[in-house]
Amino acid sequence: MAVSSSRAAGLVRGRSRLRRDREAPEAYQALVSVSVFAAAHQGEVGQVAVAVADAVIEVPISDTYASHTIDLMFVPFAGQSVEVSMNFEPGLSVVTLSGISLGPAGPVDDPAEPI
Repeated sequence: MAVSSSRAAGLVRGRSRLRRDREAPEAYQALVSVSVFAAAHQGEVGQVAVAVADAVIEVPISDTYASHTIDLMFVPFAGQSVEVSMNFEPGLSVVTLSGISLGPAGPVDDPAEPI
């Protein structure tokens, strides 16, 4: 999906849903990964924001057309589906959504513990 500069300012929302397995633990981490090709207008910096559950990440986009992968870990709300939204802030020239994945996250090492 390509978005022109006239539509890029917050008009497009991507949604995906993930239902928890009944035997999944009450609290677990999930990962959403969004891949876009994007560029801001010449000399400007735009921004792509991805939100899911109560987690939000904002990624600055320069005026060089490039691939960006945005990974966001979160804890889904128990018993509810998950909604992923993307907001395109002013300054973006073009955004092309090239992929999105959503699922349980793998184990994360605790940096406080020695390996």
